[in-house]
Amino acid sequence: MAAVRLAKAFPKAKVVYSGREETAGGAGEREAFLVDGIAPDRIVVEDRSANTAENATFSASLLRPTADERWILVTSAFHMPRAIAAFRAAGFAAEAYPVEYLKADVTAEARIALKEVFSLIYYRLAGRSVNLYPAP
Repeated sequence: MAAVRLAKAFPKAKVVYSGREETAGGAGEREAFLVDGIAPDRIVVEDRSANTAENATFSASLLRPTADERWILVTSAFHMPRAIAAFRAAGFAAEAYPVEYLKADVTAEARIALKEVFSLIYYRLAGRSVNLYPAP
């Protein structure tokens, strides 16, 4: 929903969905944007990636972003630090647009936070991130 709102606010911007699809060729994601009135020539689907590092690498390869372009990365707030770190490591400068702030029970939030902390450490050690915790 946030991507649709941004697409409508910036009518000349490309809309990119990155991640494995439930349907072949990203038909489900394309259809969701089309239903909301986003022109098909604005929609790009990267459907090979299985994790955040691949989202970044495959998106950068597909889009070949330049320094003068402005890209906005939309993902869950709890996941944003790792996503931004991965995109930066792939040479893809993007601005954070966090969504889906957690409002679950404390145990669930702690479990998600712990997973993200360990994932940030792993990404740094594996060379998938330049920093342990990226600056804004």
